[in-house]
Amino acid sequence: MRRNMCGNLIRQEFWQVYKVYGGFLIIAALLGTGCFLLGYTGNGTLLLVAGILLFCCALLATLFGTVYTAFRYHRSMFSREGYLTQTLPVSRTMLLTGKTLAGTMGMLLCSLTSCLLLALGFSLFFQGIELLSQYLPGTMTPQEIEMLPAMRGLTAAGIRSSLLTGVFCAPGHVLASYLAVTLANIGSLSRHHVLFSFLFYGGYLVVLQFMGSLFTVLAMPRMPDGADLPQVFTYLEQLQKFVDRMTLLSCLCSLLASVGIFLLIRWLLEKKTMVR
Repeated sequence: MRRNMCGNLIRQEFWQVYKVYGGFLIIAALLGTGCFLLGYTGNGTLLLVAGILLFCCALLATLFGTVYTAFRYHRSMFSREGYLTQTLPVSRTMLLTGKTLAGTMGMLLCSLTSCLLLALGFSLFFQGIELLSQYLPGTMTPQEIEMLPAMRGLTAAGIRSSLLTGVFCAPGHVLASYLAVTLANIGSLSRHHVLFSFLFYGGYLVVLQFMGSLFTVLAMPRMPDGADLPQVFTYLEQLQKFVDRMTLLSCLCSLLASVGIFLLIRWLLEKKTMVR
């Protein structure tokens, strides 16, 4: 019976994910298609505008995934619905596992959508720059025009990094949002759980950004002073390799951290939290 209950719970979580995220992804796809078609007017300015709009859509896709994942977790664990959820004959481990799997699937969908929109956006953006450099002489120097292929390569490395990070770091981001919501429902903090959820998750992002920036400053290759064009190309190639190494390291650290966060949330659910 407990196994059947756990299976039903996981299916319900996945249904919620596909129902909500599916509708959002359809909207994102329509917006992305509209911007993409707008860019094919052959106007350099419109290409740039379409690229920027696609960047904004990509950001919204990631933001939506994070906010809705945290909202769904709070609603099903600490609101009125939480009374029913936490009295089911299922262990806290299975509850958390089901919600983590469903949340990770939702984040993966949003991450893939975001990366696709970024790829389309950068494609249109670079096309717009090339058109403007052709029809508006003096917009770019000859050296900058020669560097465009290298910049495309660096951009492709960044998109590849975003894709790998979105896939392998999705469990870590989902569990970090779950941890923020769980901490915000401890004791008297639950009276202002929305505020403290944002504060805790914001603190997590600040720490993550600080560690990433510190490692980047210490390990990122430096471009020599007064570098000529061949040296700039060599530096950009080194930068692409550095981005790839950083991506692999961040994915590994995120997967390892996910295990610790999962165990911490399970302990908090059993010992410290309360249902509102």
